[in-house]
Amino acid sequence: TLSFTHNSSGLTIQAPAGQASSPAYAFKITQDKVLVNNDDAGVTYSGTGWSHQANRGLGDSNNNIHATTNNGDSVSYTFTGTGIQYIAETYSDQGNVAVYIDGTLQQTVNASSSSRQAQVVLYQNLNLSAGQHTIKLVKMSGSFMLVDAFKVISGTTTTSYVKIVNRNSGKLLDVTGGSATNGALIQ
Repeated sequence: TLSFTHNSSGLTIQAPAGQASSPAYAFKITQDKVLVNNDDAGVTYSGTGWSHQANRGLGDSNNNIHATTNNGDSVSYTFTGTGIQYIAETYSDQGNVAVYIDGTLQQTVNASSSSRQAQVVLYQNLNLSAGQHTIKLVKMSGSFMLVDAFKVISGTTTTSYVKIVNRNSGKLLDVTGGSATNGALIQ
C-alpha cells in the first residue's frame, strides 16, 4: 500500500518499506468533485450586507470568505452535476441558513458552534438528478452568515492528468488524453 502526504510543496507518495524500488511511478489523477470558491464569478450575492474577507488565516478554503450581517441576504450558485455541498465556518456568532435547491426549501441548517471550525460541510445533497441545478442560501438568524465554498459532485469521474515521475532524475512526463491504453499520448 502506498502512503500519501500532502503539504504546501505538493504531494509525496511513499512505497512501503522493503518493497523493491522502481525507476518510475505512474499515477492517474481522477476527480468527481469540483471545489468552487466563494469569490468565483458564478457565485451571485444578493443584499446589502455582503463583504469579502481575505487573508483571515482561520483555515478557510483559499484563505477567504464572503459574509453578510443582514437577515434575508442570499447567495446562489448554478451548477451542473448530481450533488452539491455548502461549505462554511461555524462559530457562536452565526445562526440559521435556509437552503434551497431549484427554488424548493430543502433544509434550514444551523451554523452555530461553541468553537470556531473551518471548512464545515453544513449542507449536502448527493442525490440530485443529473443536470443543471441552483443552490440558494438565505441568512435567517445570527450575527453572520458565511460562505467559504461549494463542492459540486459531477456524478462521473473524469481524468484530470497523469504524471510519470522518474525517481532517479526527478523529471516529469505529462500524459494527456482519455485513453486507457498503454503509451497513450505521452508528451
